[in-house]
Amino acid sequence: MIPPSPSPFTLSIVLDTLSQIGLGEEFAIDRTTVTVTAPAAAPTKTIPRHQNLRRGGRAASVLVLLSSDLHVLFTLRSKKLKSHPGQVSFPGGKQDPSDEGDDVTTALRETMEEVGLDYLSSWKEGRMRKKKRNHQSNERNNNVDSDDDDDDDENGGLKIVCRMPTIEAIGCLCVTPIVAIHTKKSWRELHQELKLNDDEVETAFWTPLSFFSDDNHPTECYEVPDWPVQGESFVYRAYSYVFPWTNQQFSITGLTANIIHEVASFVCGSGKGGVKGNDSGAGSRDAENKKGNTNANTDAKSSNQLRGVLRRWISREGRADHWSDGFFVLLENSGSSAGGILHQYDSVEQALRKQHSATKKNRLRLMPNTANDASHTSVMKSTMSVEDEENADNHYYPFHISTLNGRIRWELSASSLEERAMWVERIESITKNSTVAKNGTNE
Repeated sequence: MIPPSPSPFTLSIVLDTLSQIGLGEEFAIDRTTVTVTAPAAAPTKTIPRHQNLRRGGRAASVLVLLSSDLHVLFTLRSKKLKSHPGQVSFPGGKQDPSDEGDDVTTALRETMEEVGLDYLSSWKEGRMRKKKRNHQSNERNNNVDSDDDDDDDENGGLKIVCRMPTIEAIGCLCVTPIVAIHTKKSWRELHQELKLNDDEVETAFWTPLSFFSDDNHPTECYEVPDWPVQGESFVYRAYSYVFPWTNQQFSITGLTANIIHEVASFVCGSGKGGVKGNDSGAGSRDAENKKGNTNANTDAKSSNQLRGVLRRWISREGRADHWSDGFFVLLENSGSSAGGILHQYDSVEQALRKQHSATKKNRLRLMPNTANDASHTSVMKSTMSVEDEENADNHYYPFHISTLNGRIRWELSASSLEERAMWVERIESITKNSTVAKNGTNE
């Protein structure tokens, strides 16, 4: 079972959203308003200045690698290096002539050299199969690009999802971020497969993608005055993150922080500080699919929602008690109303289809507390973790919600401490003491 990530960072939503960008050559970006605009026609090459720099050997790529539970791989550069020693970065580096101008090849080759994850050979084999199929299609006068074959972009679960806008760094280096998601392995599994090159990498760590969507997390955030890159601006961000596996604290800054913030913001859509997508020409989906996906994602990213996969303890007469996986959507009442509603669905697809509705037994009204009475809704964490019945390596972290002075109670569990904290904090925030008492029931 793939552990989930907090809203709106679920695997299916992140894949769907970033796939709308696709692997087209380039698309424009205005970083003063943080707006991405995909071309209306076929994807164009890089802007003229970047073209000239790339021809002069000033091209580089980094790999933004996400695990199935949507944690991002970062490396701490070796202090032996001449360039940016001791800084946090993504796996990546300058393009070699052997890469034949392909940004994905550069990112995968550098990742293999730095951290030992070899996805390069399968990527090259996939490109060769695609060219062969396209050639055969052209010979049959059927000019179809066979991009719909998953094995072209996958290697045992790795999917090359999209190419983010190229950023020109100081020193006239054009850096192109390539986003890839391993759909079958958690960050813990991938971390155990790392084989670090000591000459280039001191250590590696993983951070939840959702961490970079919170405007409260950066320790610094400001636009750099007089940014020396012609025609561009740059927002400097700095994040401080403690990797729970080692308790080591890392500072994620500069270009690396800028890139991961753009990825997280694009998933979040047009929210505060986010990257705004344009339906026209982004990715290879047809217009109808784009329309449906955009609507679904807009709904998923509303500021008054929290959504993600949780487990719920089911105890019914005549049946064995058990944990059941579900996709949960927490809706905060809008306007002056307090409280909210927690919906449970079988899957993310069902949630997107039915939006705000759920059956009565799978809908919990979270009644707001008042200044004089805090018995309406409470949420409590358990001090014990729960072991997965099917996989002893997976642990879940329980919490329970009770309403109407404990008359109604839901037992839930999250796949990480961070996820549980996010749910508990949001529920507490929407049911906190109100000066106006409200009454209601669980439908």
